[in-house]
Amino acid sequence: MTYNTKPKKLEFGDTIGIITPSEPISILKKDRFEKGTAELKVRGFKIKIGKYALLNPNNYIAANDKERAEDINEMFADSEVKAILCTAGGHNSNGILPYLDYSLIEKNPKIFVGLSDPTAIINAIYKKTGLITFHGPSVMSDYGKGINRYTEEYFGKAVMYSEPIGKIKELSNWEILKGGICEGTLIGGNLTILQCLIGTEYEPDWTDTILFWEEMGVEPFNIERKLTQLKQLGIFNKIKGMIVGKCVECETKSYNNKTTIQEVVQKVCSEFKFPIIFNVDLGHTMEKITIPLGTKAKIDTKRKDFFIIESGVM
Repeated sequence: MTYNTKPKKLEFGDTIGIITPSEPISILKKDRFEKGTAELKVRGFKIKIGKYALLNPNNYIAANDKERAEDINEMFADSEVKAILCTAGGHNSNGILPYLDYSLIEKNPKIFVGLSDPTAIINAIYKKTGLITFHGPSVMSDYGKGINRYTEEYFGKAVMYSEPIGKIKELSNWEILKGGICEGTLIGGNLTILQCLIGTEYEPDWTDTILFWEEMGVEPFNIERKLTQLKQLGIFNKIKGMIVGKCVECETKSYNNKTTIQEVVQKVCSEFKFPIIFNVDLGHTMEKITIPLGTKAKIDTKRKDFFIIESGVM
Protein backbone atom coordinates (compact mmCIF):
# COMPACT_ATOMS: atom_id res chain seq x y z
CA MET A 1 0.00 0.00 0.00
CA THR A 2 1.13 3.55 -0.68
CA TYR A 3 -1.16 5.22 1.86
CA ASN A 4 -2.01 4.92 5.53
CA THR A 5 -5.39 4.73 7.22
CA LYS A 6 -5.55 5.57 10.91
CA PRO A 7 -8.22 4.09 13.17
CA LYS A 8 -10.14 6.23 15.63
CA LYS A 9 -8.57 6.50 19.07
CA LEU A 10 -9.80 4.29 21.88
CA GLU A 11 -11.76 5.95 24.67
CA PHE A 12 -12.85 4.75 28.09
CA GLY A 13 -16.26 3.16 27.78
CA ASP A 14 -15.50 1.73 24.33
CA THR A 15 -15.84 -1.95 23.51
CA ILE A 16 -12.73 -4.06 23.03
CA GLY A 17 -13.06 -7.25 21.02
CA ILE A 18 -10.96 -10.20 22.16
CA ILE A 19 -9.82 -12.93 19.78
CA THR A 20 -7.51 -15.94 20.02
CA PRO A 21 -5.50 -16.04 16.80
CA SER A 22 -3.04 -18.73 17.85
CA GLU A 23 -2.62 -20.84 20.97
CA PRO A 24 -5.80 -21.85 22.84
CA ILE A 25 -6.50 -20.84 26.40
CA SER A 26 -5.60 -23.92 28.42
CA ILE A 27 -7.32 -24.79 31.69
CA LEU A 28 -4.11 -23.82 33.49
CA LYS A 29 -4.16 -20.36 31.89
CA LYS A 30 -7.89 -19.68 32.21
CA ASP A 31 -7.30 -17.61 35.35
CA ARG A 32 -4.99 -15.28 33.42
CA PHE A 33 -7.68 -14.76 30.80
CA GLU A 34 -10.26 -13.99 33.46
CA LYS A 35 -7.93 -11.61 35.27
CA GLY A 36 -6.97 -9.91 32.01
CA THR A 37 -10.57 -9.25 30.98
CA ALA A 38 -11.40 -8.12 34.51
CA GLU A 39 -8.54 -5.62 34.45
CA LEU A 40 -9.81 -4.16 31.18
CA LYS A 41 -13.30 -3.82 32.63
CA VAL A 42 -11.94 -2.11 35.74
CA ARG A 43 -10.33 0.45 33.46
CA GLY A 44 -13.73 1.28 32.01
CA PHE A 45 -13.80 -0.81 28.83
CA LYS A 46 -16.56 -3.12 27.69
CA ILE A 47 -15.55 -6.56 26.46
CA LYS A 48 -16.81 -8.68 23.58
CA ILE A 49 -15.31 -12.16 23.18
CA GLY A 50 -14.93 -13.87 19.82
CA LYS A 51 -17.03 -16.94 19.07
CA TYR A 52 -13.98 -19.19 18.84
CA ALA A 53 -11.75 -17.40 21.34
CA LEU A 54 -12.39 -19.76 24.25
CA LEU A 55 -12.19 -23.08 22.44
CA ASN A 56 -9.66 -25.48 23.90
CA PRO A 57 -9.24 -28.34 21.40
CA ASN A 58 -6.16 -29.84 23.12
CA ASN A 59 -4.14 -28.62 20.18
CA TYR A 60 -1.65 -25.85 19.38
CA ILE A 61 -4.32 -23.65 17.77
CA ALA A 62 -7.65 -22.57 19.23
CA ALA A 63 -9.72 -23.33 16.12
CA ASN A 64 -9.15 -23.97 12.44
CA ASP A 65 -7.81 -21.27 10.13
CA LYS A 66 -11.20 -20.17 8.77
CA GLU A 67 -12.79 -20.01 12.22
CA ARG A 68 -10.02 -17.90 13.74
CA ALA A 69 -10.17 -15.59 10.72
CA GLU A 70 -13.95 -15.40 11.08
CA ASP A 71 -13.58 -14.04 14.61
CA ILE A 72 -11.34 -11.24 13.35
CA ASN A 73 -13.61 -10.44 10.41
CA GLU A 74 -16.65 -10.27 12.68
CA MET A 75 -14.87 -7.94 15.10
CA PHE A 76 -14.06 -5.55 12.25
CA ALA A 77 -17.65 -5.76 11.01
CA ASP A 78 -19.11 -5.08 14.47
CA SER A 79 -19.78 -1.34 14.81
CA GLU A 80 -19.67 -1.56 18.62
CA VAL A 81 -16.09 -2.81 18.67
CA LYS A 82 -13.48 -0.03 18.63
CA ALA A 83 -10.32 -2.07 19.24
CA ILE A 84 -9.26 -5.70 18.97
CA LEU A 85 -6.82 -7.40 21.34
CA CYS A 86 -5.36 -10.89 21.18
CA THR A 87 -5.55 -13.23 24.16
CA ALA A 88 -1.88 -14.16 23.63
CA GLY A 89 0.53 -15.42 20.97
CA GLY A 90 1.38 -18.99 20.11
CA HIS A 91 1.76 -20.68 16.75
CA ASN A 92 0.57 -20.54 13.15
CA SER A 93 -1.51 -17.37 12.96
CA ASN A 94 -0.12 -17.00 9.43
CA GLY A 95 -2.54 -19.78 8.44
CA ILE A 96 -5.50 -17.42 8.79
CA LEU A 97 -4.13 -14.70 6.50
CA PRO A 98 -5.82 -15.92 3.28
CA TYR A 99 -9.19 -15.95 5.05
CA LEU A 100 -9.16 -12.40 6.39
CA ASP A 101 -11.58 -10.10 4.58
CA TYR A 102 -9.21 -7.25 3.72
CA SER A 103 -11.91 -5.30 1.90
CA LEU A 104 -14.08 -5.41 5.02
CA ILE A 105 -11.11 -4.41 7.20
CA GLU A 106 -10.27 -1.50 4.92
CA LYS A 107 -13.84 -0.22 5.07
CA ASN A 108 -14.04 -0.56 8.87
CA PRO A 109 -10.71 0.67 10.22
CA LYS A 110 -10.16 0.05 13.91
CA ILE A 111 -7.32 -0.63 16.33
CA PHE A 112 -5.79 -4.09 16.08
CA VAL A 113 -3.03 -5.03 18.54
CA GLY A 114 -0.80 -8.10 18.32
CA LEU A 115 2.63 -9.31 19.40
CA SER A 116 4.71 -12.46 18.90
CA ASP A 117 2.86 -14.88 16.58
CA PRO A 118 0.25 -12.23 15.62
CA THR A 119 3.16 -10.36 14.01
CA ALA A 120 1.85 -12.10 10.90
CA ILE A 121 -1.57 -10.50 11.26
CA ILE A 122 -0.51 -6.93 12.02
CA ASN A 123 1.87 -6.94 9.05
CA ALA A 124 -0.61 -8.58 6.66
CA ILE A 125 -3.38 -6.11 7.53
CA TYR A 126 -1.06 -3.15 7.06
CA LYS A 127 0.33 -4.52 3.79
CA LYS A 128 -3.06 -5.36 2.27
CA THR A 129 -5.12 -2.40 3.50
CA GLY A 130 -2.79 0.40 4.62
CA LEU A 131 -4.42 0.35 8.07
CA ILE A 132 -2.05 1.27 10.89
CA THR A 133 -1.82 -1.69 13.29
CA PHE A 134 -0.12 -1.99 16.66
CA HIS A 135 2.65 -4.15 18.12
CA GLY A 136 1.74 -4.22 21.79
CA PRO A 137 0.25 -5.95 24.83
CA SER A 138 -2.14 -8.88 24.99
CA VAL A 139 -4.93 -9.81 27.38
CA MET A 140 -3.27 -12.77 29.08
CA SER A 141 0.44 -12.01 28.84
CA ASP A 142 0.07 -8.44 30.10
CA TYR A 143 -3.26 -7.58 31.70
CA GLY A 144 -3.58 -11.14 32.97
CA LYS A 145 -0.27 -10.96 34.80
CA GLY A 146 -0.75 -7.46 36.19
CA ILE A 147 0.20 -5.00 33.48
CA ASN A 148 3.42 -3.05 33.98
CA ARG A 149 3.02 0.74 34.41
CA TYR A 150 5.48 1.48 31.58
CA THR A 151 3.58 -0.89 29.30
CA GLU A 152 0.22 0.64 30.12
CA GLU A 153 1.58 4.17 29.70
CA TYR A 154 2.80 3.50 26.17
CA PHE A 155 -0.27 1.51 25.21
CA GLY A 156 -2.35 4.53 26.17
CA LYS A 157 -0.06 6.91 24.28
CA ALA A 158 -0.31 4.76 21.17
CA VAL A 159 -4.05 4.07 20.99
CA MET A 160 -5.82 6.71 23.13
CA TYR A 161 -4.22 9.96 21.95
CA SER A 162 -4.14 11.44 18.48
CA GLU A 163 -0.78 13.11 19.13
CA PRO A 164 2.46 11.28 18.23
CA ILE A 165 4.04 9.21 21.00
CA GLY A 166 7.25 11.23 20.68
CA LYS A 167 10.46 10.36 22.47
CA ILE A 168 10.55 6.86 23.95
CA LYS A 169 11.82 6.81 27.53
CA GLU A 170 14.76 4.47 27.99
CA LEU A 171 13.76 2.01 30.69
CA SER A 172 16.39 -0.68 30.21
CA ASN A 173 20.01 -0.07 29.28
CA TRP A 174 19.86 0.51 25.54
CA GLU A 175 23.06 -0.12 23.57
CA ILE A 176 24.21 1.62 20.40
CA LEU A 177 25.52 -1.04 18.02
CA LYS A 178 25.94 1.33 15.09
CA GLY A 179 25.79 5.11 15.12
CA GLY A 180 23.80 7.45 12.93
CA ILE A 181 20.62 9.41 12.36
CA CYS A 182 17.68 8.27 10.26
CA GLU A 183 13.96 8.60 9.67
CA GLY A 184 11.74 5.86 8.32
CA THR A 185 8.48 3.94 8.53
CA LEU A 186 8.21 1.48 11.40
CA ILE A 187 7.87 -2.14 10.29
CA GLY A 188 8.57 -5.25 12.31
CA GLY A 189 7.66 -7.65 15.08
CA ASN A 190 8.91 -11.09 15.98
CA LEU A 191 11.85 -11.99 13.75
CA THR A 192 10.84 -15.62 13.22
CA ILE A 193 7.33 -14.62 12.13
CA LEU A 194 8.61 -11.86 9.85
CA GLN A 195 10.78 -14.50 8.21
CA CYS A 196 7.62 -16.57 7.54
CA LEU A 197 6.13 -13.70 5.52
CA ILE A 198 9.06 -13.33 3.12
CA GLY A 199 8.10 -14.31 -0.42
CA THR A 200 4.37 -14.17 0.30
CA GLU A 201 1.86 -11.51 -0.66
CA TYR A 202 1.92 -10.42 2.99
CA GLU A 203 5.62 -9.57 3.09
CA PRO A 204 6.23 -5.98 4.21
CA ASP A 205 7.53 -3.34 1.85
CA TRP A 206 10.95 -2.77 3.41
CA THR A 207 11.76 0.41 1.49
CA ASP A 208 12.80 3.33 3.72
CA THR A 209 11.75 1.55 6.90
CA ILE A 210 13.06 1.32 10.43
CA LEU A 211 12.99 -2.39 11.11
CA PHE A 212 12.19 -3.34 14.71
CA TRP A 213 12.39 -6.93 15.86
CA GLU A 214 12.51 -9.12 18.95
CA GLU A 215 12.86 -12.80 19.73
CA MET A 216 12.19 -15.40 22.40
CA GLY A 217 13.91 -18.74 22.92
CA VAL A 218 16.16 -18.44 19.86
CA GLU A 219 19.91 -18.85 20.26
CA PRO A 220 22.35 -16.37 18.67
CA PHE A 221 23.44 -18.77 15.91
CA ASN A 222 19.81 -19.07 14.81
CA ILE A 223 19.29 -15.31 14.96
CA GLU A 224 22.38 -14.92 12.77
CA ARG A 225 20.87 -17.33 10.26
CA LYS A 226 17.63 -15.36 10.13
CA LEU A 227 19.37 -12.00 9.78
CA THR A 228 21.66 -13.42 7.10
CA GLN A 229 18.63 -14.40 5.06
CA LEU A 230 17.31 -10.85 5.26
CA LYS A 231 20.71 -9.56 4.24
CA GLN A 232 21.02 -11.94 1.28
CA LEU A 233 17.54 -11.00 0.10
CA GLY A 234 18.65 -7.36 -0.12
CA ILE A 235 16.32 -6.22 2.66
CA PHE A 236 19.13 -4.49 4.54
CA ASN A 237 19.87 -2.45 1.42
CA LYS A 238 16.40 -0.94 1.72
CA ILE A 239 16.00 -0.13 5.41
CA LYS A 240 17.05 3.14 7.09
CA GLY A 241 17.58 1.89 10.64
CA MET A 242 17.15 -0.99 13.06
CA ILE A 243 15.65 -1.28 16.54
CA VAL A 244 16.41 -4.54 18.34
CA GLY A 245 14.02 -5.21 21.18
CA LYS A 246 14.23 -7.63 24.06
CA CYS A 247 15.55 -11.05 23.14
CA VAL A 248 14.25 -13.22 25.99
CA GLU A 249 15.85 -16.58 26.77
CA CYS A 250 18.11 -16.20 23.74
CA GLU A 251 21.45 -16.95 25.38
CA THR A 252 23.86 -19.47 23.86
CA LYS A 253 23.15 -22.94 25.24
CA SER A 254 24.35 -25.33 22.55
CA TYR A 255 28.01 -24.28 22.38
CA ASN A 256 30.80 -23.41 24.79
CA ASN A 257 31.60 -20.17 22.94
CA LYS A 258 29.04 -17.78 24.41
CA THR A 259 28.37 -15.61 21.37
CA THR A 260 26.06 -12.69 22.12
CA ILE A 261 23.22 -11.33 20.04
CA GLN A 262 25.03 -8.00 19.89
CA GLU A 263 28.00 -9.71 18.24
CA VAL A 264 25.73 -11.47 15.76
CA VAL A 265 23.91 -8.27 14.79
CA GLN A 266 27.16 -6.34 14.35
CA LYS A 267 28.63 -9.16 12.27
CA VAL A 268 25.72 -9.46 9.84
CA CYS A 269 25.20 -5.69 9.57
CA SER A 270 28.88 -4.67 9.42
CA GLU A 271 28.77 -3.43 5.82
CA PHE A 272 25.69 -1.25 6.28
CA LYS A 273 25.58 2.33 7.53
CA PHE A 274 22.15 2.41 9.15
CA PRO A 275 21.97 3.09 12.92
CA ILE A 276 21.14 0.25 15.31
CA ILE A 277 19.85 0.48 18.87
CA PHE A 278 19.82 -2.74 20.90
CA ASN A 279 17.76 -3.82 23.92
CA VAL A 280 14.88 -1.40 23.43
CA ASP A 281 11.87 -2.11 25.63
CA LEU A 282 9.63 -4.11 23.32
CA GLY A 283 8.81 -7.77 22.85
CA HIS A 284 8.38 -10.74 25.21
CA THR A 285 8.88 -8.75 28.38
CA MET A 286 6.52 -7.20 30.90
CA GLU A 287 7.95 -3.74 30.15
CA LYS A 288 7.13 -2.87 26.56
CA ILE A 289 6.20 0.02 24.34
CA THR A 290 3.35 -0.18 21.85
CA ILE A 291 4.52 0.55 18.31
CA PRO A 292 2.10 1.81 15.62
CA LEU A 293 3.12 -0.19 12.58
CA GLY A 294 3.36 2.03 9.49
CA THR A 295 4.04 5.33 11.26
CA LYS A 296 7.13 7.52 10.91
CA ALA A 297 9.96 7.37 13.43
CA LYS A 298 13.42 8.82 13.97
CA ILE A 299 16.65 7.48 15.46
CA ASP A 300 19.50 9.67 16.70
CA THR A 301 22.18 7.55 18.34
CA LYS A 302 24.29 10.51 19.48
CA ARG A 303 21.53 11.29 21.95
CA LYS A 304 20.42 7.66 22.23
CA ASP A 305 17.02 8.86 21.02
CA PHE A 306 14.17 6.90 19.49
CA PHE A 307 11.18 9.04 18.50
CA ILE A 308 7.83 8.00 17.08
CA ILE A 309 6.97 11.18 15.23
CA GLU A 310 3.60 10.26 13.71
CA SER A 311 0.41 9.30 15.51
CA GLY A 312 -1.17 5.92 14.93
CA VAL A 313 -4.77 6.99 15.61
CA MET A 314 -6.97 9.96 14.85
